[in-house]
Amino acid sequence: IFATGDFKSLFYDLLMKNEDDQKRFCVNDLGYKLADEMHLEKVTDSGNNFHTKINMQFEKIPEFTTGSRLFLLPRIYKLWNENIPDDTSRKYDYYFSFPFHKADTTVYMLPANYSLDNVPAAADFKFDGGYYTTQYEYDKNKNQLSIITDFVLQKTRVAASEYKKMHAFF
Repeated sequence: IFATGDFKSLFYDLLMKNEDDQKRFCVNDLGYKLADEMHLEKVTDSGNNFHTKINMQFEKIPEFTTGSRLFLLPRIYKLWNENIPDDTSRKYDYYFSFPFHKADTTVYMLPANYSLDNVPAAADFKFDGGYYTTQYEYDKNKNQLSIITDFVLQKTRVAASEYKKMHAFF
């Protein structure tokens, strides 16, 4: 996690807390699944940027199983948890609290006796104030699926006339 501004101090303070408080924050505030093992570490602290790495391991990750098939979510946390009101006749601009860039790589290390039936197609969505991309990479030799996501909100103000497009994006 690369954090700046208020989020820099939030993650700096988080690293000073005990492991149980760190897990509680990751689950309750960031929306992560509860991991069997979780370790936070500071990678760099330079100027306005603070880079934290969260390593997690799970014994049971599938959201759903049937027979020998596993169904995996593209990530183990909520990428977006705000509710954008459905407002078809908006007269005023909409404001986000801050711009952001969420980049994530989730890696699933599949058991030796499992293989992939299919890999979803890449996704690419845009609106005037941001974009979202996801790509899936499967390494057959390692039996490993990587999901690379990039989610960016560049503008904090969305004009009322652009609200429907922004709402459809989210």
